[in-house]
Amino acid sequence: MKHFLKYYLIPYTLYLIPCSLFLSACDKVENPYLPETTGGGDTSTVKVRKVLIEEFTGHQCGNCPPAAQTIHTLQINPQYEGKIIAVTIHSGSWAQVTPPLYTADFHCNEGDAYFTDFEVAYNPVGMVNRKDHPANDHLKDVGEWGGLVSSILAVAPDADIQIINTYYSGPRQLSTSVRCKFLNALNGTYKIVLLLTEDSIVSPQKDYTLPSPSNDTNYVHRHLLRGGITSSYGDTLVSGNISSGDTVVRTFNYTLPVNFNNTAPDPSHCYVVAYIYDAATYEIIQVEEKKIN
Repeated sequence: MKHFLKYYLIPYTLYLIPCSLFLSACDKVENPYLPETTGGGDTSTVKVRKVLIEEFTGHQCGNCPPAAQTIHTLQINPQYEGKIIAVTIHSGSWAQVTPPLYTADFHCNEGDAYFTDFEVAYNPVGMVNRKDHPANDHLKDVGEWGGLVSSILAVAPDADIQIINTYYSGPRQLSTSVRCKFLNALNGTYKIVLLLTEDSIVSPQKDYTLPSPSNDTNYVHRHLLRGGITSSYGDTLVSGNISSGDTVVRTFNYTLPVNFNNTAPDPSHCYVVAYIYDAATYEIIQVEEKKIN
């Protein structure tokens, strides 16, 4: 994966707003974060592992709607409800703009970087927590997603993420405060990435399950990657020996564009997706999402 180093080393500008707007001190976590919960009579803290499915797709990929349905089916499964977060990445030839029907441009720099760096050759295909990346077996066909989700969620989490979003509609300013708490002792470098996704975008989609010419002009695009609040590969969160209970808080400021390429976002359908990953393997150890308002 020859392109990784280029993106890994590119710095990004981190716009910080004063911690006093959100926290009394950057290294002391109090309200407004949610209190930790316990299960039943157990006095131990209950945390949940969540899994990220990154789906590579395109509005001219006629085989992609069933993949989107697979994600939806997994998400509404009572066994997994609330534990699966999806990001759909429109990049490559199937995502090209082709008038007069396919005029929406859903590309973004971050999605194009992932498409290139993870060497995506066809759609639909996905990554599930980027499992098996060091073995170059990280791109998983749709039929593999369910089994991987099951095996990943069977393991206790290594970290917990909480997100606090404040959105100011006039200036379109989003302030996101993220608390990351490590639940187990770890060693290594772990990074955090924040992405912006948008849900429920109605725009044409090729769908080979429909009669020819197989164009669904009222297709609802879900979990669509709009761009990065951080850079594609994020910021170092911790490095070295990590103790159970170690907690890091970061605050980010982001301006929601009026348009992404040629399509306008709806703030009421936008989410922040935050995930922590191992910088050595790119495997994601925890993920969370929250609507911006």
